Amino acid sequence: AYITDKEKGFLPFIVLTMFAGLRPESEALRMDWDSIDLEGGLVFVRSDRGKNVKSARTVELSKSAIEWLLLCDRSKPIAPANWMVRWKQLREEAGILKWKPDTLRHSFCTYLYGITRDKGKLIASMGHVDDEVLGFYLQVNPNAAKAAKLYFELSPEQVLGQGETKVIPISTATA
Repeated sequence: AYITDKEKGFLPFIVLTMFAGLRPESEALRMDWDSIDLEGGLVFVRSDRGKNVKSARTVELSKSAIEWLLLCDRSKPIAPANWMVRWKQLREEAGILKWKPDTLRHSFCTYLYGITRDKGKLIASMGHVDDEVLGFYLQVNPNAAKAAKLYFELSPEQVLGQGETKVIPISTATA
């Protein structure tokens, strides 16, 4: 099997929601490549691209997130045209029938706090967050650090194999 163009077209969207915690519809879809500094390992979420003015922030990218983004065609948009229909198709092909829009963002936040135990970094990375949502992340199991480490180290080499760019569908890898 291999990564199809349809799947590869979603890779930047998946990476930004999964490894940078961007809100899918209000941030990742509005993102452009000029807001991503791969050399510096940063994503700049401008206030006009976020949920509200308080959402402006800079998010650090993990080494593996940068590796995933380097596989992307940066001449194309972060999410392809007709993204909603195509995103649903990819999830169904991967056997993911129930999906909440912020699933990858919440995974990012959970694992970020699990690995850093830093409330300030969590708040800064999330952008605006209310106390109820923040309280949820602050209850992350202290033993989550091991899972968080694995999450942030999920690299193309681990998923696709060394030197490979076409081995398994990316939708299966993120299921």
